[in-house]
Amino acid sequence: MGKKILFVLPWLKVGGLERVQVNIANALSSRGHDVTILALNPENDLFGELDKRVKYVYKPYKPHKIMKRLPYIRHKFYDDGMWETRASANALYKYYVGNEKYDVEIGFFRGLSIKIISGSTNKNSVKLA
Repeated sequence: MGKKILFVLPWLKVGGLERVQVNIANALSSRGHDVTILALNPENDLFGELDKRVKYVYKPYKPHKIMKRLPYIRHKFYDDGMWETRASANALYKYYVGNEKYDVEIGFFRGLSIKIISGSTNKNSVKLA
């Protein structure tokens, strides 16, 4: 049986790194690995190029209760992703990945993707960035 592999990346829109991501995910999936791509933004132009066995999960930035009540402030002053910038790596991992266990966890892009993986509590997983 293959390994359970998680890739975390900002999006799956057209770009060089994203195309490499699709090719790697497809190749690993075709070799019997259980591959999941976790995207943080809804842009997924390359989704149609993914092997049908690759799981694609989109999880948006964490919603903020106060900003739902104050749309003007949110529009004028609030940057989506502020919680992600200030939250600990462990809190990010818990929110985005949850209790799912993977053999390999990969932050496939600089910044938030790597911060999420660095908060992994899975002592048995291999972590890559």
